[in-house]
Amino acid sequence: MGNGLANVVSSAGTGCLQPQQVQGISDLATSEILKSFQREKALEDGNLGDLAKALGGGEDDDDDDDDEAVGDVLGKSDEDEEKECRLGLSSIFGACMKINPEVFISHSWPALQGLMQEWLSPQGAKGKLLAVNLACDLCEHLGERSTAVWPVFMDAVLESVCAADAEERGSAAFCVVLAAQVPAFGPPYAARAFQALGASLQKFKAKKSDEDAQRAADNAVAALVQLCISHPSACPDLNGCWQTAFSKMPFKVDVEEGLKLHRKLFAEAQKPNGGNLGSMERVAQVLGYLCEIYDRSEHCDEDLQKEIAKTLRMMQPDTRQALVARFTAKQQKKVERILADAQK
Repeated sequence: MGNGLANVVSSAGTGCLQPQQVQGISDLATSEILKSFQREKALEDGNLGDLAKALGGGEDDDDDDDDEAVGDVLGKSDEDEEKECRLGLSSIFGACMKINPEVFISHSWPALQGLMQEWLSPQGAKGKLLAVNLACDLCEHLGERSTAVWPVFMDAVLESVCAADAEERGSAAFCVVLAAQVPAFGPPYAARAFQALGASLQKFKAKKSDEDAQRAADNAVAALVQLCISHPSACPDLNGCWQTAFSKMPFKVDVEEGLKLHRKLFAEAQKPNGGNLGSMERVAQVLGYLCEIYDRSEHCDEDLQKEIAKTLRMMQPDTRQALVARFTAKQQKKVERILADAQK
């Protein structure tokens, strides 16, 4: 139900739903999430009566009916399915933020704040992933307005960057990607984020067969690059972080996020003096890497390929020669092909 309703709400467009409708949808999602936790606890405790109530049965229902209702779902309502149910329902919050952020902030957030704090506490471990995903939605859809509530969750998010669970680890890293784009992230959080991401990438070596772990590693690299671009002064070893990032690109699983990252790198390299890349050596490293993946459409789409070719073609010959001289031999061969494409 969660993802489907979230898609419906998102597609409605800003202003298409009345404030009371947005409130009602958000309240429904909260209620169903709490019921999911009740079902899970009843299963763990072996309390069939409580489980039947969580499934919709009344206190006066016949015991045989309770047992039948429980029997219908015991095969399906395991921990993993309840977790997926809650994550789907949580996506409704993101849709509500997107369609009417003011109503979400004034109506839904006061109730969710207490729940989020509970889910992030040591006693609320089963809600940790749910809370981190909600943090992602807050940062994505509220942008700078989310800074006021960062103290509720950002410390926990940075801790989750090194979580044993790959899904939690990946969601936390993605939250850093989103939050680090806001300048206010820098002073209180950027230095710790650099440390957490470095520790995570060093500690967790994703196996090729483990897609969740691969995705978590991709998100950690995306977060590291975003920090290097947005908050370079907070980095204790900027050269080391860039080298780590480039050694793990292009992405293995999250190619969509990889495409976004490559466009960010290209945009920064286009700025005067390389923007926050900080040096022509770094600009050369970025452009050399982009030339290397130029003809790999899953990592460099057609629009970006055209822009790279146009940029190289329009450079003054001396400038281009000095830049390409810093490329690897493989990258220099790619430049020849790119310039040939640009002349067609």
